[in-house]
Order: sequence, then structure tokens, then C-alpha cells
Amino acid sequence: MNFETFDWNVIIVGRWNVSILTPARIAERIFGLRPQEGIPIEVPLDGLSPYRVMNQKKELTIIPENNRIIIQLNKIEPSVLRETLETGRKILEWLPETPCSGAGINIRFKTSDTNQNLIDLCKTNIDDHILNSDLGDIMGRSTTRTIRYKQGKLNIIASYENESFKITFNFHRDCKKAEDAKEWFNLDQEEIEKVSTDIIEKIKVI
Repeated sequence: MNFETFDWNVIIVGRWNVSILTPARIAERIFGLRPQEGIPIEVPLDGLSPYRVMNQKKELTIIPENNRIIIQLNKIEPSVLRETLETGRKILEWLPETPCSGAGINIRFKTSDTNQNLIDLCKTNIDDHILNSDLGDIMGRSTTRTIRYKQGKLNIIASYENESFKITFNFHRDCKKAEDAKEWFNLDQEEIEKVSTDIIEKIKVI
């Protein structure tokens, strides 16, 4: 059974002033570039969506929104995950007065090499009640477990839909101030990956 990584990101929830988070200022304050040094930018065609600002190697993308900042890994590798966490800390150091309510690290895996045992992981007793009703067939299933993890929690979400099994590891911390989120991004990258991959290995045995 082969699992592949997809859609890893870091999210900082808060009330962000996107007028400050311009591509030029992100390049200077986060990536340490001089004005004459260019960076890749994706400009929204609808004029409403946020700019997407990449680092020079195009390994990560910063997406500033009013209620959150997403830092997307374009290349899923340990070194890029470390840089993404560091980027989150730099943003918080740059704008420490921004009201911040949460910080998350999302590690995701998926496989199309499914079997009945994987599908059963997403089942609950409510399935029987739905199947015995007139609502129709169940198109997708998901189940979530929340575990206390350091100063925050680890949400593990397993889902099955369209013949694909997905599992998300959401390392989340509720925050009262920017310093809480900054501390959360000090989590060890190797430990984050080990916690996630250890569970994936156990699932492979099923």
C-alpha cells in the first residue's frame, strides 16, 4: 500500500492587514531580498483573491488573507517544512501586534490503494442508521480523533471518498497572542513527521 504526501501547509489564524502584506514587503521582511531582487508572484485574475508570493526557489508560497495566512509547501521535503515553520515565525516577529487566535501545521497523506479495512476505519455506528433510512447511499465517510499534544492538540482526520483514502494530521494550538503561535512553530520538524509517519506505517499493516 503506497501513501503519497499532498497539500502540506502552515496556517496562522488572526486579523491580518493584507494592505501591509504586499509582495514587495514580504520579499523584503520575510525572504530578506533587496528591491531589485525579483520573486515569483501569482496575481489573481478575478481581482479579489489574494496574491500568492513564492520564495525564489518556488518551494513555498505565502497566501495572505484577512482572517489567516497560509504558507503552502510546493515541495514536500523536511528542509522545506523547516523553512515553512521558520517563515511562520518571521511573519509573527514582523507583525507581533496582530491579534492571533490559532496556529496549525497540516500534514496530509492519501492513497487509492484501498481495501475494506481502510474503509472501515472511517465507519461509525451511525452508518447503520443512515443505510436503514431513505436518504440513499453514503458517498463518503470521515472520522476524527483529537489527542492532547504538548501545549495544543493533534487532530487526526481519516476520510474515504471517491475510492480514495486520505488522512490529515492537524497540529493545532489555540492562541491568545502572537507569541503563542510563534512558540508553536518551534515544534521540531522531525518529530512532527515521525508522529505522522508512524501512524501511517501502522495503517499500512491493516
